[in-house]
Amino acid sequence: MTDIEILTGLEVDFHDLRAHLEGPSWPDVDHVLISDQFLPSTDGPLSPHRVRSLLAHGAMTPHEVISRLVEATVAAMGLIEQSIIAHPFSFLKRIGIDELLMTSAQLRQFADHARSTKTWVEVNEKWACPGDRVIHELVRRGVRIVAGSDSRVSESVGVYHHVRRVHDSLKAYSSPIAFDGN
Repeated sequence: MTDIEILTGLEVDFHDLRAHLEGPSWPDVDHVLISDQFLPSTDGPLSPHRVRSLLAHGAMTPHEVISRLVEATVAAMGLIEQSIIAHPFSFLKRIGIDELLMTSAQLRQFADHARSTKTWVEVNEKWACPGDRVIHELVRRGVRIVAGSDSRVSESVGVYHHVRRVHDSLKAYSSPIAFDGN
């Protein structure tokens, strides 16, 4: 017997700039995790491969990618109670864009909307995201932070290196990361 609380969740992706969420009708779960597996566009979701191609051919800029991603993520916040933004900005890592290119205004918008909608934000072990700049802004603005391993194998469940480093960097704040154990 332990004091571990088991919560259920469902991960869904947003597919357009209006934050249309792909997923089944919402079952009775504790949390819905909203992720950025694709880049939303007016013509539907764009895969990382497609966005890398658009960037390589000059049809899209890194700043446009970040702008769309922030816009859709903010629009998705608060659509569903008990939502968590899962591995935020991992899409940028998949296409080779540094989240440091996000403007201060975009970062404030992301953090303020997460706080006002009571949306939690995950620090993700697998993707090592978001980075310190984003996490520190979220914590400064009172956003609830949770940790996730994004494990696909039992041996990595609860194994945290990036998350622990982030946690240690936040010791000056009064809002610690809650380890969710998945």
